[in-house]
Amino acid sequence: MSLCFNPTCRHENPKDIVSCERCGQSLKLGARYRGLREIGSGGFGITYLGIDESETNHPPCAIKQFSPHRTNDAQVSSGLFRREAQSLQVLNHPQIPKFLAYFYIDEQQYLIQEFIPGETLEQELAARGVFGESQIRDILNQILPILQYLHAKNLIHRDVKPANIIRRTSDKRLFLVDFGATKLHTGTNLAKTGTSIGTAEFVAPEQLRGKAVFASDLYSLGVTCIYLLTNTSPFNLVDGDNNWVWRDWLGENTVSSQLAEVLDGLIAPGLSNRYTSASAALKDLNQPRKAKNVYGNYLWFGSAIAALIALFYGFKTTQESSKIEPPTSPTQPIIRPSNLEVIKLLSIYVNVQNTSYLDKGKFLEKLSGLIALPSHYFEVQVINNHGVQIAAIPRQSDSYGYVAVLWGGKMSDADTKRQQNWQPKDPTDYGTFSIPNFRKTPSNYVTRVSYCESIQTTTEPPLLSTVGDSLPLSSDELPCPQGYAFSLGIIDAIGKLAATTVPAVITPIQK
Repeated sequence: MSLCFNPTCRHENPKDIVSCERCGQSLKLGARYRGLREIGSGGFGITYLGIDESETNHPPCAIKQFSPHRTNDAQVSSGLFRREAQSLQVLNHPQIPKFLAYFYIDEQQYLIQEFIPGETLEQELAARGVFGESQIRDILNQILPILQYLHAKNLIHRDVKPANIIRRTSDKRLFLVDFGATKLHTGTNLAKTGTSIGTAEFVAPEQLRGKAVFASDLYSLGVTCIYLLTNTSPFNLVDGDNNWVWRDWLGENTVSSQLAEVLDGLIAPGLSNRYTSASAALKDLNQPRKAKNVYGNYLWFGSAIAALIALFYGFKTTQESSKIEPPTSPTQPIIRPSNLEVIKLLSIYVNVQNTSYLDKGKFLEKLSGLIALPSHYFEVQVINNHGVQIAAIPRQSDSYGYVAVLWGGKMSDADTKRQQNWQPKDPTDYGTFSIPNFRKTPSNYVTRVSYCESIQTTTEPPLLSTVGDSLPLSSDELPCPQGYAFSLGIIDAIGKLAATTVPAVITPIQK
């Protein structure tokens, strides 16, 4: 059989004829590639099993035909289809399907690739149930080197998921497919908000904001693994406080603490707490250490506020570094001491500004006695009558920056109603944080804060964020500066500091 590629025809023809017997269109692309049968369809179009008749043994190939009528935005989708063809042309990896040809014929686009006979991991899960530890290790050991290869070429896949990983039947080798979402990673586009592409269940928080980085692919691979271990939607693998609870969904499946730590390091929402390279994850996977510098669970809202209160009353502010010793259990994560010190001071400065606004309806333009740490220094900038930005700026190029953006004002009746009816716009909208009132008397003012960390390592001071007049509820109403993203990692660090610090008397900042 020979399928007609004409989208208005699709006639099934005898296998040896040259033109469609119904519409007359050529049945070969480039006079060599013939479609035999449809093997898949999706948002962008249809995939056919084909053959290359220019070769004596007629080797099989995959023919992807773009169909604009299947998409909501034909122009964007067409560009992604072309991007996949361009990406594949520059790739040469034994576990990425080879690019064979690209055609634009009669306003139709076609991508010809090496055909990989086998099943996707999504199909394997549906057919045979949850994966065990040895299978997950095999997936990580095969896919991480592919990501390492892509990242070395400054490419981010942006759509790593079970349906885009195929296991070849003949040798069980895994292939990473579907490069339509691939993006070139450059120093100039990281700080710009772009199009959010990928499958929401598997996409990293920063990627949903259009700011994908190499670690975004590692996050998607980690979520793929916990999905395969549990056969449960990743949306259901977090609890009401947005903590990962994938271990609770394992059932009778078992996972070693060493593998669990690696997975936690892949799926950490905060970039500074996630693996930054595939090679680092591979090393920990195959050369286990006693402890990992990763975070497993993330706290927010109520627990974060309680942590802030404990932090403000429980820390003694000095210029000496307060080191947190690693826990005795190797299964518990370790918080980076340098990050802890920075976040501790950032939180204290937030509370100083909060107290000032609740007292006087005005943020302080300067904070006297700002402590300079070996790793970071602090800057305070008032944005307008309603905002102030506190930045912890790295001194070294291998560190991340941290920012707190505060809003202050009076809450109107309309604001109260908005707050009562507020719902997050998407799973990544964590809203804004209330700040506890440490004053003994009520205030006519309210405050909100967003905590942010830089998307990549930097030594540059952040640009100034924007703060509006109205009470901010959604995270985009109190946005992070350009090049920064909302950080659950900061909230987690605040909670861990509060949990591991003995209450002490606070030494006032000198004015």
